[in-house]
Amino acid sequence: MESLKTPIIIMLILGILGMGYYISFYNPIPKTIIEECKNPPMINSYFDSWGENINNEEESIFNYWIYNYGDREVKNITIRCKTWDSNDNLILSETDFYGNIASNTIDYGESIFNTPKIKDNEFIVPLGEYGEILEETGICYIESCDDCKILWKEIPSIREGYDETEKTT
Repeated sequence: MESLKTPIIIMLILGILGMGYYISFYNPIPKTIIEECKNPPMINSYFDSWGENINNEEESIFNYWIYNYGDREVKNITIRCKTWDSNDNLILSETDFYGNIASNTIDYGESIFNTPKIKDNEFIVPLGEYGEILEETGICYIESCDDCKILWKEIPSIREGYDETEKTT
């Protein structure tokens, strides 16, 4: 009986070694290769609100959301904010350096600009009784960023509207 145990143990060891070799070098399961995304991330902004700074009436505050739909960080984002009066005259067109936004992130941004003046103490933007801006239109949008795609520049029907605002810069 002892003489049968030795060949069985040797066969068992050889079988385990053979299976290990097969699994290591001839694995029927495909290997997954992870490639880094080479497409630039897509970003967009959604304008939220704007108004006069109640602590400093010489400033206008613009609020907006920035969305990064990509799998990489977007760097050096520049935001442009504009306001028009009720006659479509451009009152304010300023850029603000937003900075960076991480991948797959939504962030709330704020830009503060000096309200333009006609004379020393007369503001162009007419204010109501409670400091609200009357009959004015405002917008903020992403103007530029490093190695990214800006959503409004990629969709022709949306781009037409933004291109019209670019002419009044």
